[in-house]
Amino acid sequence: MNTLILKFQLLIFIFIILSTNSLSIFSADTAAYKYFPLKVGNVYVFTYSNYTPIPGYYTDTTFRYKILRDTLISGKKYYYLSGFPKLYLSNWSRIDSISGSLMNYYPLNTCPFYYKETFVDSLAALQGNIIMECGFIGSYESNVCTLLDTLKLFNLNTFKKVFNYSYSLGQHHLIEITKYAKHIGLYDYYSAGLGIGGIGYTKFNLKGCVINGVVYGDTSMPLIGIKNIRNNIPDNYSLSQNYPNPFNPSTNIKFGLPLSSFVTLKVYDALGRELITLINEKLASGEYDIEWNSENNPSGIYFYRFETPEFTQTKKMILIK
Repeated sequence: MNTLILKFQLLIFIFIILSTNSLSIFSADTAAYKYFPLKVGNVYVFTYSNYTPIPGYYTDTTFRYKILRDTLISGKKYYYLSGFPKLYLSNWSRIDSISGSLMNYYPLNTCPFYYKETFVDSLAALQGNIIMECGFIGSYESNVCTLLDTLKLFNLNTFKKVFNYSYSLGQHHLIEITKYAKHIGLYDYYSAGLGIGGIGYTKFNLKGCVINGVVYGDTSMPLIGIKNIRNNIPDNYSLSQNYPNPFNPSTNIKFGLPLSSFVTLKVYDALGRELITLINEKLASGEYDIEWNSENNPSGIYFYRFETPEFTQTKKMILIK
């Protein structure tokens, strides 16, 4: 374990050196909201990979996130970003117009710095700025803007801000590296944690997005096809048995929505481990058919789980190769 701790500390040191070796000084518009343009309808598509040391499980998939709606809470305007990278404490986020900080709505927070919110990143920060925030169990942590520099992303010449966060408690250590692009938003997120079982990590990389109606990069979802097969509105929520079943390598799943709903459809293996998110967005009422291509998965029993705020159902399917 001591060797793992030393390796992890070395990883943090190397990152800090690499992050600060480009001390660019330039005249740039640093308006905070431009580093995460929150607007209803904006879409982000990320590639995602995760490694969990116990039981040694690796996940590699693609997620699509859409800003579905906004609302006022205590006079502050929040945007709904369900499951978005790093914004994991709440579905509701905003950028403070005074401090330029990206905040999550979290009514249980007792931190004296913020009321019913948690701090994510200070998008108004300049290189070298250190922002104090509340950590776990009443401790205080620092969030550092380690780099402010130029960036070319999806053929867009822009600027980037990079933030580094680290936390340690006993044998548990965590680092987070978050990158924002001006006019785009969060485009790269990496976290690594060292615990009793070893080092695990999570990575999100933006492969495409739709910002204010403009498409950047590749917003397609691989191995997945979804289509509205009927415009008529069903009377009830429904989830059909996949067909064919058993299947190899592709199968189709049908479902019905009597109301416009936020839908998640996920596939799990026989041990209950999540393999892929097929749908994670709001859909209009109607009947839908989605294809899952399992060419990279072994034979076995799988489960698919369909969820809306009003309806949840899970069914079993069998892959035979």
